[in-house]
Amino acid sequence: MTNEIKMITFDLDDTLWDNKPTITNAEIETRKWIEDRVGTIDWGDLNEFLQLRETLIKKDRSIAWDISKLRIEIFKEKIKGLASADDITKLAEDAFDYFLKKRHEIKLFPGVESALKTLSENYTLGVLTNGNA
Repeated sequence: MTNEIKMITFDLDDTLWDNKPTITNAEIETRKWIEDRVGTIDWGDLNEFLQLRETLIKKDRSIAWDISKLRIEIFKEKIKGLASADDITKLAEDAFDYFLKKRHEIKLFPGVESALKTLSENYTLGVLTNGNA
């Protein structure tokens, strides 16, 4: 039996890039995208956001660990009253798709790209993630 390393795996967020500015930008851009379609929204402060999350999770415990679904539900809640009932789900899902697009606009830490290229010459590279990075 050989102990030769053949594969190297990485987590993505905060390993290959700084996740905070990526998520912050995605959030800001998505809010603008939504407001371009429904008008100005009172997004509230952090405490109001956390309270909304808690309320939504109490209604549906399954979204406590499904951050994507939770985000869509938050968008639906914020869009209520600003779009027709028929349009709310579609708008929230489209907003989430836009968020994902922006969430994938990353800036790698310096040296990551060249390091991955060098490593790929001798190892199979992979990623493990618990999200949608």
